[in-house]
Amino acid sequence: MAAILYKVLQWVHNINPLLRISNHSPGMLHHILRVCKLSPTPGATGGGVIRDDWGILLAAFHSFYGSGSNNVAETRALLDGLLLCQQLGITNFIVKVDSKLVAGWYNQKCSIPWHLSLWWQRIREATVNLNINLKHVYRELNSSADFMASLGLSSRSNCSIMTDFPMRLVGLACLDRLGMPYIRLG
Repeated sequence: MAAILYKVLQWVHNINPLLRISNHSPGMLHHILRVCKLSPTPGATGGGVIRDDWGILLAAFHSFYGSGSNNVAETRALLDGLLLCQQLGITNFIVKVDSKLVAGWYNQKCSIPWHLSLWWQRIREATVNLNINLKHVYRELNSSADFMASLGLSSRSNCSIMTDFPMRLVGLACLDRLGMPYIRLG
């Protein structure tokens, strides 16, 4: 069974260039911040991970925002991730989000809804002294951040982790480091 799963993952990895993760040279990229959101009926949550050039986990977080839309959750998760990077002294990084709207708002390609303008003002203030490249990725490439957001929903709490990461998070980060997407069945 493991050999079949590996072949499926390898097959998807080889035929779909959109799911490939390119390797960066060490001098080109310092850190990667990935953020994700969940917004089911009970409440909005966000989560994210911060990794180095080699895909090693440096920090992870999740936040419970109470009631709100997925756009509120994604926006606030981005702000939480940026503030955590600042707290860690990280100033040069790539941000990967699985929301095309958030990527468009950040890169000023579309209008920000008025009810999110306060959060986006805070994001702009937080990024003044940061060198950031924000880009959209498919949800399958953001599974580690998605996992952290789901922890926020189940615990209904806020948490930052710098050591002793959950084993599933370590496994998802390892798959990502190998360039293999996480494919959900069902």
